[in-house]
Amino acid sequence: MHVNTTFTHRSRPQLVGVLLVAAFAGLFTLHHVTTVLDRYFADHSAYLARQAIQQESEKLRREALVHARIAASYRIAGDTAEQVRALHYYYQRVGHDDVQIITADGELLHGRDTMLDAERRSLLLSDMDPLERTAVGFLRTADGPALVAAAMVPAVDGAQPLELIFILTRPIDDYPLLELGFDYGLADLHIADDAAPADSRLQLTYLDGSPLIVSWTAPTFGRGLLRELLPVILGSLLVLALLVGLIARDALRTAGKLVASYNQLDASRSQLAATEKRFRDIAEAASDWLWETDEQLRLVYLSGRFEAITRHAITDWLGRPLADLLHGENTDLESWLRSADPESLRCHYTDRLGNPRISQLASRPIVDKGRCIGYRGAASDITERVREQRQIEHLALHDPLTGLANRARFRTFLTDSLARRQPLVVLSLDLDRFKAINDSLGHAAGDAVLQEVSGRLLHCTRSQDLVARLGGDEFIMILCGRLARTEIDQLCTRIIERLGRPIPYQGHDVHVGTSIGIALAPDDADDSDELLRCADIALYRAKHAGRETWRYFADQPA
Repeated sequence: MHVNTTFTHRSRPQLVGVLLVAAFAGLFTLHHVTTVLDRYFADHSAYLARQAIQQESEKLRREALVHARIAASYRIAGDTAEQVRALHYYYQRVGHDDVQIITADGELLHGRDTMLDAERRSLLLSDMDPLERTAVGFLRTADGPALVAAAMVPAVDGAQPLELIFILTRPIDDYPLLELGFDYGLADLHIADDAAPADSRLQLTYLDGSPLIVSWTAPTFGRGLLRELLPVILGSLLVLALLVGLIARDALRTAGKLVASYNQLDASRSQLAATEKRFRDIAEAASDWLWETDEQLRLVYLSGRFEAITRHAITDWLGRPLADLLHGENTDLESWLRSADPESLRCHYTDRLGNPRISQLASRPIVDKGRCIGYRGAASDITERVREQRQIEHLALHDPLTGLANRARFRTFLTDSLARRQPLVVLSLDLDRFKAINDSLGHAAGDAVLQEVSGRLLHCTRSQDLVARLGGDEFIMILCGRLARTEIDQLCTRIIERLGRPIPYQGHDVHVGTSIGIALAPDDADDSDELLRCADIALYRAKHAGRETWRYFADQPA
């Protein structure tokens, strides 16, 4: 006993000293690593911020160049006034209100003067690159800070009666900055002042030389890691101290070891029993139902949730093959189980009420002494989730008012059809007298008219064609295949006649008409934007010809 006491008094300070040194070394190393980690991510986020601003500026500059080329394509016989009127009509149709067109002297020909006044336009033009004939930079506008790009409208056939400059303005308020930051992994990117933290700010410059500061929430992965690991390290040290204490006590009390071992075994048995009970409780309370099969894939266990979800009785399915209940969507169920694929399998089944359901199946093999003796897993009913996903996909590609294809679906259809080099006929339709209906009878009447017009247009097309609503009273029809002019003329006649029929609404007969612009692919264009522009020009000519008629882009005067 005396020897044991002496050993304890001598070894205890040494053990405590070792633990303290180990704890200090571990904490110091962890603090150093987390500090270096935070510094790295702060530098990386600053680099991402610079890249985001540079890429956004370059993107806007390229977009201005594209629009400048579009503006050049609208030149009509060298008449600048007619060119500006056509561009004004085009940008009204596509919904661009952030566009200005000016002369080289700064005179505004198109756009809102309040968006970018003459002084700021002069600043932008003074920064224009003489070679590329473009400029991009930050300016203060009436709506706040904005990223502005300008591009000289190129001359067509070497002749341009008046030099025109296209200006495109993009506000950089909080929401666009949040979106830009999200794309580059920068949290809460926003405009800030000098009080912003130095490790999460980027100073830019307006074209007038004043500073523009953007800031974001710097990532603190190091500090987060420190918060996560510090309790673990302290807990480990505490456990280590306890283990040392247990070892010391075991050296002094060898007899107590057997008792402690027996108590531990008893506690393990109790814990195992509690774990089994906990598993049963979780299986009954979970939203999924659990299953198990034998080697022949016959069901030997089903959790209580099986009855609640499928309405089938458990006793009716025990002993039956799992493949009789579930059917793999793209893979045979038995082959999938025996392949031990870790990915889940989507299955179809019918509940007791006869309703078709969809389930996500997960499986793991049961291995005993190197041999598979069965399978167990969980089945999640995802019927409602799949139905909601299909509804979301439908809404993403269709107009919610009329059910027709929306702009996104139209663009995809047109681009894919042109990529396959398929001949197309594009009809651009604009309703006549629709605004008068909205003004006199209200928007509810306008919605009813749009729905009726959509149904009538669908009755004029084939299953392989597409009818889309681009917004307001603007519709597009894409006819697949090469059609003779007589067939197109007959279709236009039928469309105008059907849309000209009275539309009953709350005891009134509402009348609308339509004008149609026609463009052919690949005869007029083989690019989606160019083809749509041709159809719009033809529609513009049809409206000026007296409405309720149609015009071909190919028939425009030379």
